[in-house]
Amino acid sequence: MLYKTTGTVKDLDLQKRIVTGYYASLETLDSDNDVFVGGCFKKSINEAGPKGKNRIWHLWMHDSAMPINKPLLLEERKDGLYFETQLTQTPASLLAMELYSCGALTEHSIGFQIVKFEVDKTTETRKIKEAKIWEGSSVLWGANPNTPFTGLKNEKAHASISALEALINKGTFEGSVMELIELEIARIKTALDKGEPHSKNEAGLSTSFLNQIRIAKFKP
Repeated sequence: MLYKTTGTVKDLDLQKRIVTGYYASLETLDSDNDVFVGGCFKKSINEAGPKGKNRIWHLWMHDSAMPINKPLLLEERKDGLYFETQLTQTPASLLAMELYSCGALTEHSIGFQIVKFEVDKTTETRKIKEAKIWEGSSVLWGANPNTPFTGLKNEKAHASISALEALINKGTFEGSVMELIELEIARIKTALDKGEPHSKNEAGLSTSFLNQIRIAKFKP
């Protein structure tokens, strides 16, 4: 499965707990020299989307152990792969809700498989003409997991630090998890200072931190 982070947040309805946005953009050249061509998602949406077999998930940082929900609406629009998802009471949803509401969570990513493509011999651009959607994810920032930390956008790293610090101040998590958040903040800061890569997933959070979040108990 491949991952691309070109999606954005469109809106958040706090009362209904519904987030809307785009998992991926269309007709936009990305850093891999790939372009999602208009119409490339339609077959997958019809077969596996909310009106089909409903097998496409909205996840937290491409982690199947941290589901947010299945999209209520999934469709291809002019600007990209549009979704509407209701945030539930799962740990991943609660964490996402906090970060969406404070404006720190602004990006989405897609997990997909290329079915059909063609390569422009002049520009060497790969035009993805059909893609099978496995999932869409909320991510703190998008980055190739094999790219050093210095290759990430520093402003996104600092924004994530601020958001995690805000969660500590708000008391969203119990003490043991708040300690892990503090540890994660320290790791991000250390990586920024040293300019060194360290063990992180696509969204920039360490595996140990994610494992603890999965079993965390949230305060009522």
